[in-house]
Amino acid sequence: MGDVAASGGYFVAAPATKIVAQPGTITGSIGVISGKVVLTDMWAKLNVAWDGVQAGANADVESVNHDYSAAAWSRLEAALDHVYSDFMGKVGAGRNMPADRVRTVAKGQVWSGADASGQRPRR
Repeated sequence: MGDVAASGGYFVAAPATKIVAQPGTITGSIGVISGKVVLTDMWAKLNVAWDGVQAGANADVESVNHDYSAAAWSRLEAALDHVYSDFMGKVGAGRNMPADRVRTVAKGQVWSGADASGQRPRR
């Protein structure tokens, strides 16, 4: 890992037999995030209007011109839960750790390379 490796870096490294990081490397733990920018208020301030054509109720679900509907938000949360579960499973398999142990070090925490490797006692 380089100077900084977010959780995506750890996702890639999870199945490795060895992970090399400097003691000062900042690395993300197991975490998943998503969302989008919504520019509705900005367009209104600029007096810009949008129009469009779409096929299907969810064709513009990722549009920056409106927030997620309740149904779309629910689908996004379910997808993130699935990715998080998959991530934890890969870490558990790669590190020979039971799921409960993976959960204690997960939750999107940030670690130094020394803390992550166990070279320094946990506080």
